Amino acid sequence: MKKIKRGFCLIFAVLLLMSSAACANVGNSGKNGDTGASGGKTSDSEKKPVMGVCIFAIEAEYFTNLAHWLEEAGEAHGWEVIVQSGDASNPSSQVEIIENFITMGVDAVFVNPINMDALEDVLAKAKDKGIWILGHNYRYEDSELPDIYMSGNPEEAGAEITELAKAEIEKLGIGQKIVVAALTSMDNENNSKRSQGMTDKARELWGEDCIVAENSPVGTEEAITASENIMQANPDVNVWLCYNDECAIGVYEFYNSSGRDQSQTVIVGADGNKDVLEAVIAGTAVRGTLSQTLNVKCQKFFDAADILIETGDVKQAQEKAGYNIFSPVNKDNAQEELDSASWK
Repeated sequence: MKKIKRGFCLIFAVLLLMSSAACANVGNSGKNGDTGASGGKTSDSEKKPVMGVCIFAIEAEYFTNLAHWLEEAGEAHGWEVIVQSGDASNPSSQVEIIENFITMGVDAVFVNPINMDALEDVLAKAKDKGIWILGHNYRYEDSELPDIYMSGNPEEAGAEITELAKAEIEKLGIGQKIVVAALTSMDNENNSKRSQGMTDKARELWGEDCIVAENSPVGTEEAITASENIMQANPDVNVWLCYNDECAIGVYEFYNSSGRDQSQTVIVGADGNKDVLEAVIAGTAVRGTLSQTLNVKCQKFFDAADILIETGDVKQAQEKAGYNIFSPVNKDNAQEELDSASWK
């Protein structure tokens, strides 16, 4: 995959703006009373519709793959896709990116928000300009700005992580007491809700005292360190609930490097990263993940984007995009998932 640089290239923006000025906002038919006579896709003689993609943090494996598959799907659907990444520690970085997308006259903005509150004003400005807003990562229950979203309910996803762990525990026939460590994240609304759903379900299933340690590492390396510290204080931990796969693989790498027995340990995560799928297939302590099959999901999302451009029918577009982004994966279907996901 080509390298996507952080920040925004102003020279490129200016060139694209100059080349598209005459036909900017082509493809906004059906929105804000701006319906054309035909109401259909742009013809071959017209400019392609343009989607500006604003990613949370491109350096993470999940977001790298998300960007790749959005570009692939956009090309297949006749869209031009421009990907830019924010700085995960600086929500205002995404404001600047979206401001530039507005200046360029894009037809749609796909945003994976660092902080939704920080983007409210700039996304409202984009909507006022007739730009479709496509949200990613959660349903924005408190925001009416995204027209459609590619995600599911984060609390339900968190609970599903724990339910997957429960199913794997039962397969192993773990007889001893369930002792849980939870690797969570409070970085943004989606992550915190997913983490809360995960830990709430654990306490519901195994009792209020089942979770003996909670830690919020950022990335695999911090998860390795967190795992070591947790096991030193709580050597009986046998279930690891991880809000994402980067944390899950960190726990797995700790077990490998320390030579610990994995036969009665359950590690589960979410996102369906390649390394986690491979660990599941290999029969390690990593027993499962929630996968998104990004290539398939992104194609469906551009099906939905086409509907917005053609008809402006938000309900139909959301139905096409779908409402639940995750599917549970364990050893039974991990190879099939790896083959179909085609991680880059």
